[in-house]
Amino acid sequence: MVLLGTGPLAARLVSLGLGVGSLGYSVFWLRAGFRAPSLGSTGAAKESLALLAIPASGMVVASTAAVALLIVGAMMRRDESLR
Repeated sequence: MVLLGTGPLAARLVSLGLGVGSLGYSVFWLRAGFRAPSLGSTGAAKESLALLAIPASGMVVASTAAVALLIVGAMMRRDESLR
């Protein structure tokens, strides 16, 4: 992120989104694995924890999209500076 020339706030927000989202999604799978035997199936365990998985995966996807947009923006700025 720093090499793209973004500000420190954007870099921290994207890093925070990727980190918290990844941690939340891995905790979802850990808890689903522990719940599956007591609920009888993995499907029921995953459905019972959907409120954890959906925001966490959304944060990862949104942060990844933000990184992609920042890369495209940096490439466009670099292309303009070469002219």
